Amino acid sequence: MTIRGHGARIERDPGLACPVGPEFRLFEVADGGVLTLDDVAVSNGCLPLSAGGGVLASGGTVVLRKASIEGNEAGLGGGGLAVEGGNLLGYDSTVRGNLSGGSGGGVSISGDPGWLLLDRVTLSENSSASGGGLSFASASPMLVRNATFSGNQASTGGGGIELSWASPALTLDFSTVTGNASPSAAGVLVGSGVLSLHGSLVGEGSGGADCASGAGAVVAS
Repeated sequence: MTIRGHGARIERDPGLACPVGPEFRLFEVADGGVLTLDDVAVSNGCLPLSAGGGVLASGGTVVLRKASIEGNEAGLGGGGLAVEGGNLLGYDSTVRGNLSGGSGGGVSISGDPGWLLLDRVTLSENSSASGGGLSFASASPMLVRNATFSGNQASTGGGGIELSWASPALTLDFSTVTGNASPSAAGVLVGSGVLSLHGSLVGEGSGGADCASGAGAVVAS
């Protein structure tokens, strides 16, 4: 299914409180399904006991083109968007002002997805316990290209990005991770796996070190 919004907004009633009000996720894409959001905003989703406040890809594929995922909340992973064994292809889009009580204030990725790409995407002002902008916990490789992570925060670790899986491989290609905050790794926390930086900048964070690794490794070129 393709939704061409021409600048329109799809939202849960902004007058309803979250998490006190009724639960409501805007989109869920199950195994085999494909959802393309083209020039549309998805906002105010509320899932206090689940993942993916705005959008959940549970085995399916989500494609973002000039889309905005903003102001959504989830009690578990992915305040804005959660990928659980699904696929994510994002282009020229924004993930902003989302909140997660778990991992990935903006986006959380877990399970064993197939295709993972963010190209010219901005993740900003998202908040969570870990991985304020992006939480990456998958064995599948992911490419983030020409992206911006700014103003995100995490209460435990990885203000901008957190890697936390046995062997994740995340590549940041000509991207910036700046102005994020966390008491442990304000920019990027590589708890495990490999973070490859190519022509990218990580810095100007507040709290912990801009980039910290536990059992993981950071490779810069």
